[in-house]
Amino acid sequence: MKKANNINEFVNNLVPENFLKADDKEVYVPIYEDRMKLLRDMVINDQVESQAFFVAGQAGTGKTTALNFFKTEILEKHYHIKYINMHDFLDLSDVDIIDFLLAFAFALVKKTPLEKKYYERLVEMQRKYKGEIEEAIEKESGRKAESGVTAEGSGKIGFLNFINLKANAFSTMKLDTDYRKKTREIFKLKKPFLRDLINELLDYYIEKITKGKKLLVIIDDLDKMRKVEQINSIFIDNRNYIFSLSCKKILSIPIYLAKMPEISNYSQYPICQFILRLKPNPINGEAGKEEKEKIEANREMLRRVIKTRMQEDVTLIDNDALEEAIDQSGGIIRQLIRIVYVAGVKVRSSEGNKISPDDIKEAVGAMRNDMAGTIISTDKINMLHTILEKNVPVSETSTEFIELMQSNNVLAYENGEPWYEVNPIIQNTVKVYAERHQKK
Repeated sequence: MKKANNINEFVNNLVPENFLKADDKEVYVPIYEDRMKLLRDMVINDQVESQAFFVAGQAGTGKTTALNFFKTEILEKHYHIKYINMHDFLDLSDVDIIDFLLAFAFALVKKTPLEKKYYERLVEMQRKYKGEIEEAIEKESGRKAESGVTAEGSGKIGFLNFINLKANAFSTMKLDTDYRKKTREIFKLKKPFLRDLINELLDYYIEKITKGKKLLVIIDDLDKMRKVEQINSIFIDNRNYIFSLSCKKILSIPIYLAKMPEISNYSQYPICQFILRLKPNPINGEAGKEEKEKIEANREMLRRVIKTRMQEDVTLIDNDALEEAIDQSGGIIRQLIRIVYVAGVKVRSSEGNKISPDDIKEAVGAMRNDMAGTIISTDKINMLHTILEKNVPVSETSTEFIELMQSNNVLAYENGEPWYEVNPIIQNTVKVYAERHQKK
């Protein structure tokens, strides 16, 4: 990424979906370097070679960028590092543990001499357990029929020829809902086989690819899953399939899981929360000097995120406009970038050359309209209004509350007692909707 000299270059440097890569060092701001340093230390020095480490945070808080810059020369002396972005292999709106295990193994061996071996072992498994799998599918089909649910084709399911399909099997699994269902039925009772197969592949990978060097796998983007039932199924009900993979691994997880005992008890070191708080904790009372300094340091980090994307001698956004964008970001880096991006597109389209506070306010208004449509239910408005007034939810474990956090309608912070805030962009919307509901 080249630093911008004009509004068009600046806007293109702010496209929210463009994550910084390792060669974007000129514009990278090491916001979470203290946490990355701790994580590197544990990866290098902790002795359990199948250990799982967790990176927790809400969508857009900078986890992916931090992980893209996780690699260092010292770390590479100890480990071969394999980065897997699960968004490339899975439909994150619909994920099962079987999808994860199959995709993980494919991402590991893709374009290596082990890829053919993986396909052959999957076909071999289907042949070996053909009768057992068909019997289980027929029973499931009968149960569905008894309950009045159509199980079309379940009992006559055709097995997948991975040797012929090759990589197409996994691209289809991401794109096609029916194909995913079919794949899950085939491997439903064979999750232990998949786990054992992956560990076999990991052993071969270390022998053939890394030449004996230890392996660290970074598994990113699972924090962006949306369905609470599926998140719990993968990380709680089936967590041991992930934990028992025989390599060190770093996983990005949804923020609420960091408090679940099944995860927190496994993690030896407290799981750090990725977000930049911009306000003192309202539950703890007035902020002291240290907290005020931390908040200002966080704001400065966010200023740098924007300013490093333009040349030092060029001003493409007013200082007041940038401060307003930071206020409205809630400390979520991608939200800040998107606010400035939307404002920048408006300026570019009107042939302007600099973003003003009014441009930021207009951009926030447009984003508010988009977000408002996701919170119109009475239950969500009531929950959001409680958080707006008290900074705590009625229940931290309810599906509705977790969904609000996963969609960034609610932001979670930890400094002292955990506290929550309604996303600044929709705070006024929540007030208006709550008043309307109260008048009915």
